[in-house]
Amino acid sequence: MKRPVIATVVAVIQTVVAVVSVLGVVFLAYQNYFLPPGNTPEETQAIHMGLRIAIWSAAICAVITLLVCWALWKRWRWGWWLGAVFYVLVLASMLYGSVADREMMDTDDITIAAVFLLLAMLLFLPPVRRFYLSRTKPVAD
Repeated sequence: MKRPVIATVVAVIQTVVAVVSVLGVVFLAYQNYFLPPGNTPEETQAIHMGLRIAIWSAAICAVITLLVCWALWKRWRWGWWLGAVFYVLVLASMLYGSVADREMMDTDDITIAAVFLLLAMLLFLPPVRRFYLSRTKPVAD
């Protein structure tokens, strides 16, 4: 089965998201290293601890998106499944947080949720789903 154009578009978008995720981790690490100290040692420690949590959270997401990106380019079925499950879980956790708190989502949360919704929707498009979940061998382009 030849790779459909939409499957290539999905892989390219996934690559862009993976690169942006890695750059986000690098930016957070840079902020953690070069952040000016707070007024007190406790304040400085709290700031750096919060940044370390953010770095590790972003790094986990970046590694998962890199794995999905690599697997989609290689046309490995587990990459499609990993991406689908990851994006749906991220969306569910973001939506659950806003429903449980009974508050409107912030603009940045809405933007992030929209990106993950777009990625999930692209993975579930019928030609993309058929391409990654079929058992036929790819044909050289």
